Amino acid sequence: MDNHSMEYLSQFMRLTPDILGKITSHCKRYGIKEEMCAWYSDLEDFFYDWCDGCGYNRTEARHIYHGGIGEFQTFPNGNIIRYVI
Repeated sequence: MDNHSMEYLSQFMRLTPDILGKITSHCKRYGIKEEMCAWYSDLEDFFYDWCDGCGYNRTEARHIYHGGIGEFQTFPNGNIIRYVI
């Protein structure tokens, strides 16, 4: 993971070896870099940003979230990170 992403995420999440392992596995699975551009506390925070901030409705935002390209990763505590695609 690049330093910028590490610093960014550490503001919001405790980056344990388990969490870092999940990030690495996710990125390898989807063939993407371990580079993050957004963090959301939960799905409602995600909807707030994508609906109120970007103008999508909840159905459109949910479709983006479940896009299947690995752009988003959800953790057991509900936190969501968005990767640079």
